[in-house]
Amino acid sequence: GVVVDLAGNVAAAESNGVAVHRSDDPSPHLNLVTGFRYLDRFERRDGTWAIAERTGVASWSLPITADQWWDAPTDHVAGRRDHDDPLYALLGSLGADL
Repeated sequence: GVVVDLAGNVAAAESNGVAVHRSDDPSPHLNLVTGFRYLDRFERRDGTWAIAERTGVASWSLPITADQWWDAPTDHVAGRRDHDDPLYALLGSLGADL
């Protein structure tokens, strides 16, 4: 989830995330799931919002082994690292100029 608090031309946000780290090396330090938060301070400059400061906060970590991996369910929407990612359709629906 994300929490945002606006105050004029500045804002604060807390975002929660989970990161999966997977390696061919069996070390538990390289194969883990970790929970984290970003604490961001945004500033609006010349009408554009941007992150002015970011703090990463580690919440928890769980080592995993290769036999604990599984594929994502096929009925889930897959993320992408290009403009075909579902985020761009959402932004476009808001009238964002992509």
